[in-house]
Amino acid sequence: MLSKPPKFIVDENGRKVSVIVDIETFEQLMSELEDFYDNLLIDQSIGEETVPLEQFIAEEDQRRGL
Repeated sequence: MLSKPPKFIVDENGRKVSVIVDIETFEQLMSELEDFYDNLLIDQSIGEETVPLEQFIAEEDQRRGL
């Protein structure tokens, strides 16, 4: 996954406090994190009541006074 090895920023005691990655790696990590979060939301919604999209839109428009 890493196209280049990360670089670390250390504090005065030599402990790693930050990491620098190339933009390609950062974008890949962000994409994977978004996918993970989306899947988590899907898993949490299993078993919840669903409504047709048209009904949802109509209810939202009514709620907003449109």
